[in-house]
Amino acid sequence: MDIGPSQVTDLIVIKGAKFFYETNGTQFFIKGTAYQPDSSTSYVDPLSDPAGCTRDIPYFQELGLNTIRVYAVKSEENHDDCMTALQEAGIYVLVDLTNPTSSINRVDPEWDDNLYTTYTDVIDAFALYNNLLGFIVANEVVTDYTTTPAAAYIRAAIRDMKAYISAKNYRPIPIGVTNNDDLQIKERYANYLACDITSEANSAIDFLGTNLYSWCGDSDFISSGYSQQRTQFENYPFPWFLSEYGCNAVRPRSFSEVQAIYDEMSDVLNGGIVYQYFQSNDYGLIELNDGDTHSVETLDDFDAFSSQIARATSPSSVNSEEYTPGVRTIGCPTTDANWSAGTRLPTPPPIALRALSSASKSNITRTTRTRSEVTASSTSTIANARATPANGLGISDDSGKIGTEELSLAAKIAIGIVVPLVVVGLLFFLYRQLKRRKIRIKAGKQAMMPPTTDQFPTTMAHMPPTSSMQAQYQYPPGCQPVPEANSQPLSEAPAMRDPVEAHSTPLHEASAVRSPVMAPSTPVVPPASAQNRETQTGMEDIRSEMVRIKNERTRLERLVELNAPIARE
Repeated sequence: MDIGPSQVTDLIVIKGAKFFYETNGTQFFIKGTAYQPDSSTSYVDPLSDPAGCTRDIPYFQELGLNTIRVYAVKSEENHDDCMTALQEAGIYVLVDLTNPTSSINRVDPEWDDNLYTTYTDVIDAFALYNNLLGFIVANEVVTDYTTTPAAAYIRAAIRDMKAYISAKNYRPIPIGVTNNDDLQIKERYANYLACDITSEANSAIDFLGTNLYSWCGDSDFISSGYSQQRTQFENYPFPWFLSEYGCNAVRPRSFSEVQAIYDEMSDVLNGGIVYQYFQSNDYGLIELNDGDTHSVETLDDFDAFSSQIARATSPSSVNSEEYTPGVRTIGCPTTDANWSAGTRLPTPPPIALRALSSASKSNITRTTRTRSEVTASSTSTIANARATPANGLGISDDSGKIGTEELSLAAKIAIGIVVPLVVVGLLFFLYRQLKRRKIRIKAGKQAMMPPTTDQFPTTMAHMPPTSSMQAQYQYPPGCQPVPEANSQPLSEAPAMRDPVEAHSTPLHEASAVRSPVMAPSTPVVPPASAQNRETQTGMEDIRSEMVRIKNERTRLERLVELNAPIARE
């Protein structure tokens, strides 16, 4: 069994409740330290400081460490030099996705675009390093029963980060949570993070870390509460480890709990991370020399921890092929006065759908700035790690390793919303186009039809005169029609022109028209009688009606011309 550093860094995978080296199946126990420099101004990203990594890695190796935990990084910085140097030393890295200015607020939780972007930027910055052990999505957010509503936001963040990792075609990187040891809610919290929420299948944790400071001085397995911790977590389906330990209530620290961590607890616990490497609030193993950040001074805690960790060589371990994970169904806690988080999680932020769509189309071939031999090794290992179905996310599969599952919830939401909207929009567009076409065709057909009696009232001015009309019409005295010498009977007269054209000439030029019905041989001036004035008024009405008819005819002819192409269609 090997719990020390390896010169060739293999991927670490999860099977059931344990970590294993992917290639040889040896169980992996975390032997680590928290690695975050203290700063009075703003946080420092230790993995973007090649000089600092070069300075500290020999001390990691002297302690026999295989893991460091970094609480805050800057995604825009270059981490190749540090991550490569750590990989060559056989040291894995746990990276928190949060930072001092961007994390889920325990009092007023939100899951929004800003947090989503912060988390995914960190994922993009570290996903392709083989010595990345996993991402931590929340640290000490749910600390008592008053902050339990934030648990739903943590599971939503896990769901969306797993969906993003899958969409980017990264290897299935474990995502987990670390928390304090609050007796009121720790069991419910662990159950909530692991329980099966049917509609949110990819929102469960892959691992859980506990920040445990109950073993102080020369305590023991029973009085420290370690035995109770072991009992509580012995049947959970995910790896459990101590994400922080090292009580400083008794100085100097003796670190006697190290033997329990890697002995009595080792069948359930997967190791731990001592707090911390840099001196801060009497917790450090080393201290940077004043005025010279390139040299360090080891403290008493360094020597005590080194002595204890060197003895931790025989934890209870099992090979991956011989290990059969236990089967346990974990129910979600019911909501009450001491637990407020339900199974209905916050929806993905608006930016999530756009990010998933963009990620699925992108090619994640990385142009790395690491050493060529490390790059070649990384490319081969990453290619093997990515050999998973394209529609899945990383969680435990039948073989127990981080495997694949069905399409993520965010992708389902995208398909369920976008596709129906597109279909409805297309159908509405086709309906509008068809309706407009029908209206145009109908208008064209109406325009080409001959005028009906509704359009042209049947008045004497709009029809050829007949003999019966002549007989019925009461002409004024002296205005009797006089037929011309060469006139024909009305019944034998040639076909009359269009009624509009026939009356297109003004009445004062009527002598040129020579109407066979109305034209007298000589001008007649009727006497100024009441009957005569009534006749003149009727003639004025006829003239006005003829002008209106002419205008209407012109308008209809233009309408026919404009609609002729549509009618031909």
